[in-house]
Amino acid sequence: MEYQLKIVNYHENTNLYLLAGRGMNPKVMIESFGQCFQNWNISTIEPDIEWYPAPNGINNQYDAVVGVKEAGQLVASLIKENSNFPLNRVGIAGFSAGAVVALEASFILKELGFVISCSGAILDTMSLDLNEIRKIKTAYHIIHGRQDTIFSWNERYLPVKKTLENNNSYFYELDLDHRISSDVLYKISALEDLKISII
Repeated sequence: MEYQLKIVNYHENTNLYLLAGRGMNPKVMIESFGQCFQNWNISTIEPDIEWYPAPNGINNQYDAVVGVKEAGQLVASLIKENSNFPLNRVGIAGFSAGAVVALEASFILKELGFVISCSGAILDTMSLDLNEIRKIKTAYHIIHGRQDTIFSWNERYLPVKKTLENNNSYFYELDLDHRISSDVLYKISALEDLKISII
């Protein structure tokens, strides 16, 4: 599948890129994050159709894994080409499929300031080189609900936690379903505002 991505709501000095979930209106992401990340210039990155083909469970996801790698590469390229800041002053946040792509892009960019994954996953943790992952300096904020039925706790969340637990990672484990938690976003924004102010 040939992907086309575009930056929407482009701000010349963007330092936070949002990737919405499958079928989600990106304005919902902007509203949720805009309330919490008031000191950040936000743009969205959006696919023309979808981020990647939907997986059919963990044992039938070849097309999805290939699509995620392609989408992650394109997101990484867009950020490198359009950012007016060093990568360590830029963040990516994604929800659901957008979070899957945000995580993939971070493995390519390696030096982002932070990534926020809301109800996301790493589809293929087994193919990752953990020694290379542990060299990444990015701060990971992984938000996941125990009641999530899209990316289930045991099948999808726990492998992400195992993959990133030795990185600069924060895990927010909630009694929620597949959604964005504004309460957690406020906490993350306070932490990232402080870090940016001292870089």
